[in-house]
Amino acid sequence: MAILLNPNLMSNSNIMQEAKEKATKYLKINNFSIGAYSDSKGILLSRQNISKWYKERDEGYEISPDDIYLCHGSMSGYDHIISLICETGDSVILPSPCYPLYEIYNKSCGVENIFYSFEGIEEGKPSKVNLKDLTEKVHKSKSEGKSIKALVVTNPQIPLGTVMTEDEMTEIINFCEINNLVLIAFETLQNSIYPATGTFKPFHSDISNIKLKDSEGNVITGDKQFKSFRYVMHKTQSPLEMFSVHSISKGPFFK
Repeated sequence: MAILLNPNLMSNSNIMQEAKEKATKYLKINNFSIGAYSDSKGILLSRQNISKWYKERDEGYEISPDDIYLCHGSMSGYDHIISLICETGDSVILPSPCYPLYEIYNKSCGVENIFYSFEGIEEGKPSKVNLKDLTEKVHKSKSEGKSIKALVVTNPQIPLGTVMTEDEMTEIINFCEINNLVLIAFETLQNSIYPATGTFKPFHSDISNIKLKDSEGNVITGDKQFKSFRYVMHKTQSPLEMFSVHSISKGPFFK
């Protein structure tokens, strides 16, 4: 960032060559200045790099840089999404429990919140979306004349930490298709999961061999292998409209 603001630092021997090369790429596409407005979607080179990352994450399924929008935080993205698809009086379905800002922001926009629950919480088991409860809530709301525009999911789930299986995601996708709902998938914690070996490993990264342990020093094990909703949608050839939300503050770095 310092080089972008002051290109004279290119001659500074204390700055890494890699940083100089990255800065040069961004300066070239902006006519060697960052004083002008960029595309409203975000700098093209950044979106191209993010597109490559998504292709790697989703095992070859491509996404056009034109379909990627850069925002100042995931909630800024949510702000744009709700403004785009909802009008005052519409409803959005949220998980319960969930990140509180979804509920607060919807209320501030005059959008009603409808909450769905999870199975297994009271029994202390790994939680999963309660599809029966979700279906009943939607049918009841529609019978009352409510206009439901979207379903919000978080994967891994916030704050429960549940990582959905492909089958569970397929059920959610089918549910949204049947009920004509836009799917808003927050996957901001996808880099903070661990596989059955008990070894913490950020997605598509080999930089960590940290063992997760409980208070008694025993290695924690689990079966948490992340797949994105976008991956499952492409795999099942679903025509569903979906917004996939991620955040650089939660782990991924783009070269």
